[in-house]
Amino acid sequence: MTKHSEDDKKEKSHFRQLLFKHHVSIVETKIESIKSFKSDLLNIEKFFNLHVVSKEEADSSFIDTAKRQNSKYKNKKTNHASFMQLFTKKTKNY
Repeated sequence: MTKHSEDDKKEKSHFRQLLFKHHVSIVETKIESIKSFKSDLLNIEKFFNLHVVSKEEADSSFIDTAKRQNSKYKNKKTNHASFMQLFTKKTKNY
């Protein structure tokens, strides 16, 4: 091999090492920013006393709430109906 080709190989190798180090530093920076973001989210959650739930838990909770509200509405309807029956019975007596 000639001196020139050996120098080229060394230069390419050095360039690859620099490029690799650069990519590693980019990845490390992104990892740190993700960790920081996660930490910020946890702090927000603690501050607002939030509970992060999955979509399934949220859907289940929403359905349970809707069922409770519906049963309250049905109870109000039956209470109103029974009140009206009572009211009409009492007014018939007069």
